[in-house]
Amino acid sequence: LPQEVRATAFYATNMSYSVEDARKLLQNFANNSKGKFSFRFVDPVQNPVEAKEAGITGDGKIVLYMGDRKEIVSYASETELVRALIRLMTPEQRTVYFIIGHGELSPEGSGQYSALRASQALKDKNYTVKTLNLAAERKIPEDARTLIIAGPRKPLLEDEVALIQSYLEKGGSL
Repeated sequence: LPQEVRATAFYATNMSYSVEDARKLLQNFANNSKGKFSFRFVDPVQNPVEAKEAGITGDGKIVLYMGDRKEIVSYASETELVRALIRLMTPEQRTVYFIIGHGELSPEGSGQYSALRASQALKDKNYTVKTLNLAAERKIPEDARTLIIAGPRKPLLEDEVALIQSYLEKGGSL
């Protein structure tokens, strides 16, 4: 680890079996970190304000902090913790674009035709979420890490498909 990482595990006391598994996993990370990984447990039922401030909306989540950055781990597994640590150590800008203009789910709206939860989950993982109208812009921005086409109700135009195809051929993600 390039710098200290602090973990806060949000587990209710009534989840004792899960708490012990998470404690063992976090202790293994601490034991192998040369003093750069520490952790603590918080009961989100008893401390709802701290959970809310950390962006936690459920039980059994772990928040990793490195400097001024954070990553939320959905469940305690070695793979998930390593992925979150990698994201913390590589803080480059990661921008995801939701394609709009064809009746897609909105990343900002609410209601039945919304991708707000997906958008928020991406933001919780330190992604920047933007919208992109390909018909109007006629190009895919350089900072596009991934394009999302969430349930279009109308087909994309041929020019839009060609732009996406070119983006994918250059290593972009859809």
